Amino acid sequence: LLHNIKNQSENLLLSIQQPQVILNTQFSEVGQLSQLVGWDTDFRQLEPGQLKVVGTVVASPASSILRVDFNRAFHQVGEAPRDKLTFGIALTEGDQLDWCNTNITGCSLLNFNLENGFDTVSSSGFSGYTMSFDKEAALKLAATMGVCGSIDTLLHQNQIWQSAEI
Repeated sequence: LLHNIKNQSENLLLSIQQPQVILNTQFSEVGQLSQLVGWDTDFRQLEPGQLKVVGTVVASPASSILRVDFNRAFHQVGEAPRDKLTFGIALTEGDQLDWCNTNITGCSLLNFNLENGFDTVSSSGFSGYTMSFDKEAALKLAATMGVCGSIDTLLHQNQIWQSAEI
């Protein structure tokens, strides 16, 4: 039995496509980046000055990771793609990020799957990651692991998970 499980695991790993860098670009307009990654967002720059946004996307068919760096403060509202489960990690702390009316401090996992979308204010110098997973594949995995019921509840109730919950 253990030999069969090991062989199945090895075959699964061999069949998974390796992620590829599909974007690594600097933008002078943040809407360009949003369109390229398929998000419905509205950005309002909160301070004067020339904008510099750096975006990097690494993706596979079932998942993607976006790294973003802003040199200016923004108010952002919007929605991540609905066919994905999307989460974020802010790389800056303290007064650098207000997430859905909560000041982010320390290590926090941000939920982009809220019914009403997200509303955030970041200060200049903000950096962070978003991770998106194919929703259907992730929910199948959760069902296999026996945690399916709790995921729906968590996705619609929690805006943030603090470090102990992560």
